Amino acid sequence: MAYNLEEQEQLDNFKAFWSKWGTVLIVLITVVLVSLVAYYSYQTYQRNQSEKAAPLFEQLEKTTNIINQAFEADLKNKLNANLDTKKPPNIVLTTDPKNLQLVNDLAKKLIQQYPNTGYAQIAATLAAKVHADLGKNAEAEYLWQWLIDTAKDPEYSYLARLHLATAMIDAKKPDKALVLLIKDTPEEFELLYADRRGDALIDLNKKSEAIAEYQTAWTLAENNLNLRDLIDQKMQALGAEAIKPVVSSDTTNTALASPTH
Repeated sequence: MAYNLEEQEQLDNFKAFWSKWGTVLIVLITVVLVSLVAYYSYQTYQRNQSEKAAPLFEQLEKTTNIINQAFEADLKNKLNANLDTKKPPNIVLTTDPKNLQLVNDLAKKLIQQYPNTGYAQIAATLAAKVHADLGKNAEAEYLWQWLIDTAKDPEYSYLARLHLATAMIDAKKPDKALVLLIKDTPEEFELLYADRRGDALIDLNKKSEAIAEYQTAWTLAENNLNLRDLIDQKMQALGAEAIKPVVSSDTTNTALASPTH
């Protein structure tokens, strides 16, 4: 096939361009295609994982609800019994061991087989709370630690740190609690973290530092009067009082001057 001079020139330019850049373009196109395939494959994988995790989570949620209802009824009955007999509360709560074992098994299956699903982190949170309420501290701490290390959403990790730190304080391990109670937290956690840091510092006999943390918590508890009262009691036990913020009144900003003519 014969080409005219203009067509021949265009063809020669294209050949020169392809000779110089053809390999690069092929590589770039291949990378884009592979990336797209990988992305959609991962999305499909995630959907499949979530579909498989969903029935396990539903069973776990149903079982934790049964345990929690039994727990609340048991607690109420035993508190009333202690009040009626005027004995000091010495309450040992019970639940069906089969239900508790089922929750434990389901939670571990979800976090081990489907760790990247949203179901796994919610399941770990629910199961850890059940274990903690029933005094199964080792099981609860295992799940809190998994959330700290693995949770996809940071909120679950911050919540787990708070719960695990509380468990460490109760276990008389305040130094470990402080490691968990990091300073750089979202606003919604700052209040509770500061309060817990104060508790840990008290156990470490660091009174002045504890008071400073309680002061921070007290200031942040502006909209939580019950917690603010509790923090007040902690500070008073240390011989301190919360410092109320000073509100300056600037009459020049509040009074309107009438113009004179």
